[in-house]
Amino acid sequence: MSSAYRFRGTVSQVTDQSVFFGPILLATIAAPKSPDGIPPPQSGTVAFKGVFVVLQLYNEYVSQWVIMTRKMTQTASDGTFEFTVNASEMGTRGFLTIWPARPDPQFPGAVSPLYRSNAFQVAPFADPVDESGDPRLLNVALFVDTLPNADGVTAGALSGLMAGVGSGLIPADTQLWVNENANSLNVSASVSGSGAAGILGSISAMFGITLTPDQGWFQNVFFDLSLSWYNFDVSGLLSWGLSGHEVHLKVASAIAGAGGSLNSKVLQRMESILSKPIKSGGEGIPAGLAASLLTKAVTVSFWSVNFPNSHKWTVGQVNDPTVVLVANPCIGYPRHLSVSDEPLSFHL
Repeated sequence: MSSAYRFRGTVSQVTDQSVFFGPILLATIAAPKSPDGIPPPQSGTVAFKGVFVVLQLYNEYVSQWVIMTRKMTQTASDGTFEFTVNASEMGTRGFLTIWPARPDPQFPGAVSPLYRSNAFQVAPFADPVDESGDPRLLNVALFVDTLPNADGVTAGALSGLMAGVGSGLIPADTQLWVNENANSLNVSASVSGSGAAGILGSISAMFGITLTPDQGWFQNVFFDLSLSWYNFDVSGLLSWGLSGHEVHLKVASAIAGAGGSLNSKVLQRMESILSKPIKSGGEGIPAGLAASLLTKAVTVSFWSVNFPNSHKWTVGQVNDPTVVLVANPCIGYPRHLSVSDEPLSFHL
């Protein structure tokens, strides 16, 4: 057994998406159910220097996946990177992320990743330092995109999302607002009588919802929802049996539960952008093929989220066309660094 192992790879930046993704689209058409192992395109890229690459290795102990090591480095001028891992730090599964700036574990939401791999099998990529081998390389190509405001999320779409929170917990006259270049969707509601899920009483609620790009290996999870600030007041008979803290817990749980609906809508939105005609600013990819590409061949991570306009509206205004949220995606290839089992059962 070797005393240490090397992991090597190259990060490339896609400069011509048609040239680069064309062969991937053709391969997806030819084998829509078996995208793993599609050979990387040989053109349409340049070296992506200066980005940060993080490698995490895991082992399974008593049905729990435990992190063995976390290594970080920066790509060289030719886009290459290398890690050396001691044998005592080795794991059986790996997770690779790529970042535009140095990520700080103490401030996990300050920087968002450009790329998130699947939970891949480590063995094919591990190169023993004191033996000769022919390991696979951790090669990744990234297309960092900036969407026009027209492709952003409308106020009406967010109203539709909020209307479903907690099975009607938030009434239609609830006011929503965003501030330009802020970082949260704000909510103000006053519920009395038999509102708030059928509980008699009166509740006044104000809170903010932060949309944070996901950093884990579940690649169809794009955003995590959480409360960024809140002020809950319970009055009348309801206050005898329900505290503001309990309301906070109910709303926080409902917001977190709405993440699944949001992520489904994000995927549908990305499919619609790719399938728009080229003359309308899209890629002209048939809708079904766009869906296969996004769920089988490439990854999508959002490297920036912003609110470009200040705007106020209500949950009931589900057709409000004002663009209030723009999230810029990075398309990464490959989606699967190795053909592996289903993703690990826990979420980072």
